[in-house]
Amino acid sequence: MTTSDLDTHKAILDRLKASQTVEDLALATCWGFQHLFEHVAEQSRKIAALTATLEEQRSSADRIAAGDFL
Repeated sequence: MTTSDLDTHKAILDRLKASQTVEDLALATCWGFQHLFEHVAEQSRKIAALTATLEEQRSSADRIAAGDFL
């Protein structure tokens, strides 16, 4: 988690604490969920990229093990 993430989380908590009405609370909650979903999407993209790299390395290792060095 980066400093930026921590700052955003603090801002979300501050916004939730400062909510005066149900509407304020709902907006702050939605903002928090939006940030959470963006974070999950970013992590999913990173995992997909790492998975692709591992698959490429596995394929290369399989070819080398089979004697195909080209």
